Amino acid sequence: MFFSKTVLFILNIILPPQPANNTKFMIEPEILHTEYSAPITRKTPSLFVFLLDRSASMNEETVVDGQKGRKSAMLVRIINIALEEILLRCKYADGFRNYFDLCVIGYNDNSCTNLLDYACEGKEICTVGMLASASVKRVVYERRFQRPDGERHFSSIRVGNYIQPHASGNTPMQAGLQKAYTIVKKWCKAHEKDRCFPPMIFNITDGEASGTTEEKLLKIADKIKKLSTADGHVLFFNMHLNKNPECPGTLFPASEEELEKEDRYAKLLYRMSSTLPRSFYPDINNIRPIRLTDSTCLKAMGYNSKITDILKIINIGSLSVTKIG
Repeated sequence: MFFSKTVLFILNIILPPQPANNTKFMIEPEILHTEYSAPITRKTPSLFVFLLDRSASMNEETVVDGQKGRKSAMLVRIINIALEEILLRCKYADGFRNYFDLCVIGYNDNSCTNLLDYACEGKEICTVGMLASASVKRVVYERRFQRPDGERHFSSIRVGNYIQPHASGNTPMQAGLQKAYTIVKKWCKAHEKDRCFPPMIFNITDGEASGTTEEKLLKIADKIKKLSTADGHVLFFNMHLNKNPECPGTLFPASEEELEKEDRYAKLLYRMSSTLPRSFYPDINNIRPIRLTDSTCLKAMGYNSKITDILKIINIGSLSVTKIG
């Protein structure tokens, strides 16, 4: 079923299993001290932040699940499904439990927009309960795909239309990252006495940032990665969308050598991204085979990615979230 097998991704990042072979990995200093294993409860929630490029280039067409559409619309489709799944996983007989805080920021036209502002009651962060209580229309997303044997299949999913597509203007990525830094810093401060699973920030873009420099982007990225809870430092993911859906991309590179030699922007995003905790590696191996050695360091990054690769990038944890509650 499309919904149950394709969409269980966001929450599955939490509490990933330890490597079965007890392999030791070389990890950046900021994540050496933790296993990223804090349980998710209403008293110790976690935070997801999505930063979405809404610049004019997102008007370009792409193909997702056998259908053509503009990149802005296809990206919104994936984020809406993600938000729907978060709500469903937090729904119990007594109502929605606030296991997660949510933030979706769009950046374009030299500005940043809180795309969940209608549900945030004047705040920058939306709880699960607040989003569940918001009045939103429902939309149906269709999926068409062909099995290896040539048989064609069709399925659909009905979710809340939590955010809408938009594409215009330039790409003020630095402003988006600064906005995320401010929000996450405040959230970490509010939970400094709690052992919360660290916030995760997903920056999704299809082009280079406007009106800034590599040095400024690296500086704000480093500030983001230094934010932390008692369970570890913030995990910062960068996802670059490819214009050509047929072109193979790079997921979770282990070194800059995996990127195009002359691609300066790819190497910039590599340096901006977090090194992933070793407990995530077995699940990444299911997405892209890797040869694990003592020096293996995988980056929270996708470059020249298809929009569908976003699901793979986010779905790096186990299918078990039994320690929520």
